[in-house]
Amino acid sequence: MARIEKRRKRKYVVTPTFEETVNTLIRMKTEELEGYLAEQKRAHRMLSRLERRLRLRIYRIPERSEIYRKLLIERLLYYSKISNLRLTRIQEQLKLEDVITVANKVIVKSLDGRTTTRLEENLAEEKHRQKNFSRRERRLGLPVYKIRKSEEPGYKKGPSMWENAKTACMEVHKKLYCAVKTLKNEVWKRKTAKI
Repeated sequence: MARIEKRRKRKYVVTPTFEETVNTLIRMKTEELEGYLAEQKRAHRMLSRLERRLRLRIYRIPERSEIYRKLLIERLLYYSKISNLRLTRIQEQLKLEDVITVANKVIVKSLDGRTTTRLEENLAEEKHRQKNFSRRERRLGLPVYKIRKSEEPGYKKGPSMWENAKTACMEVHKKLYCAVKTLKNEVWKRKTAKI
């Protein structure tokens, strides 16, 4: 929030401190906490949109710093491998003899020494570089290399529409089954009570 307000040139950004947030969360009930969490997720999505509009680097919530860093390095290695491949194709098309590609070991060594924020910046640059490669490939009449999200390291496939519908049906079925069972038990109790 502070980054966005700074970009908008607003002087005063009032954000609650960590202690204040903890104190308010302690007093909340479970239902209120669930609502608060949903509200925070919505706010995070809205802030991501604002960051994109103001051309700021989008802040991602890391799971764990070491895992997140490792994932960034893996993604950068993946994109650098693709870049080398695409660059080679472009150079061959342009009839240039010397194609200089950096060895994987050298890339890994240089990436290990960088900070997490620098790695994020490099990943964004590498993704932008892929767009430039696509333009050059189109200009040279080469088939454009398609980067699939599923091949990217750390890709997690979300549930399909069918799976979502299936889980929703299962939940409804479970609730209905429980409701029918409780009704049967109530009827049985009343019958036995009359006898």
